[in-house]
Amino acid sequence: MSYEKFKDVVFSTEPLNMVYHLYKSGLCINATVISVVPYYDSGITVDFVGGNFHVWSKNKITECLKPANLITDCEICFNVNNEYDEHIGYLFIPK
Repeated sequence: MSYEKFKDVVFSTEPLNMVYHLYKSGLCINATVISVVPYYDSGITVDFVGGNFHVWSKNKITECLKPANLITDCEICFNVNNEYDEHIGYLFIPK
């Protein structure tokens, strides 16, 4: 999956239609996205209720069917890793 495709999807979608999801042992975050904005020259900031994360052009982004540990149907779902290749969550558009 290319960063460009990810960027095209998030900038062409109304932020309130997207959801950020992170599940780790003992922690579950499922929050509505409130804004998506450019960050410096080659990044994106995704703000969600209670926080934010950054995605850079070199981050590993993979398209998947749905977030792990969540029963939902998605129009599109992205598994996002940070610049250190650590999983930082999913960004998805529910059906």
